[in-house]
Order: sequence, then C-alpha cells, then structure tokens
Amino acid sequence: MKYPCTSGFPSVQPRAVVLPIPARQAGEPDPGAPGRLEIELGGVSLEADVVECERIGATVDRLRLRREQPGDVQAQADAIVGRMRGLGERVQPVEVEPSLGGAVLRTTPDDVVDGRFYEISVGDDGRQADLERWKIGEQGQRQREPFTVTRDKLGRVVDGLAEGLGAVGEE
Repeated sequence: MKYPCTSGFPSVQPRAVVLPIPARQAGEPDPGAPGRLEIELGGVSLEADVVECERIGATVDRLRLRREQPGDVQAQADAIVGRMRGLGERVQPVEVEPSLGGAVLRTTPDDVVDGRFYEISVGDDGRQADLERWKIGEQGQRQREPFTVTRDKLGRVVDGLAEGLGAVGEE
C-alpha cells in the first residue's frame, strides 16, 4: 500500500525532503489523507505521523528519526541544539541523563508563544530522536498538537535531527 505524501522522496540522503502530491488514479488512496510516512535512507529511518499533506507542505503529529548505531547522548543533545534552525524556535536541553532515559530538549522559554513548544526526546542509547509539538492547557496539562511545516522547513528539521544524532556525515 502506498502511504500518503511518500512518492518522490530521495533514496540516498535525508537532505532535500519533499512532499510531492502525485496525480491520483482510480483506486489509489488520497495522497493528502492522514497516515504514517516511513522512509529508510542508508542506515537512517524516518517516521512521520502525517495529519494532512498539501502542495506546499504537511501537518505532522510526530517525527521519529532512528539510526543503527548507538551514540553519545550528551554530544547528540548539544549537537541538536546547534542544528535545529528549521523549527523557527530555539531549543535547549532540559534534561540529559542516559541512565534516566536519554535527553529532553524543549523550546526555550523566550520562544514559547501561547503555551506552545517543541520537544525533542533522544533515546537512552542515542539511536532515536522524536520531535513533537505540545500546548500547555488552561489547567497546566500538556496536550500534543500537530504542527505544519513547508517542504523546505521539513527538510531542514530532518537534516538537523539526523546531523545532531550523528547519522549523516559519518565515515
């Protein structure tokens, strides 16, 4: 089965991620419909829970990047901070402790608007990073909410996560 927003992705590196919408043929699923996007790119896999896909970009509920090799969680958290320019918000480490589950990075307090922030979780072995968007409710509860990205912005975000994990540019 074809997943929405999947045709046309490059198969060599996680750079230049695109979300083309191909012409639909009878019996094919709607390419703008919700679904999970899964891409394998030479030792790196990307999963995106896509809420909606349009010509300019997509609305995503969660991004997950995985790599085959374990990594140094502290070094990865530091690297992600410097590479996540595509979000439009700066992120900073909130907690980095592999023995307690890895690392959590969030939008800096100065960049939080209307209680909305990004959260990046790096797994305890450095093989995985998840990106989610959260909103703080009226009673302080956290609620995950989808975020909309252009094709270009999605490519920069995926590149930043992949480079931060050390999954690209390795020899």
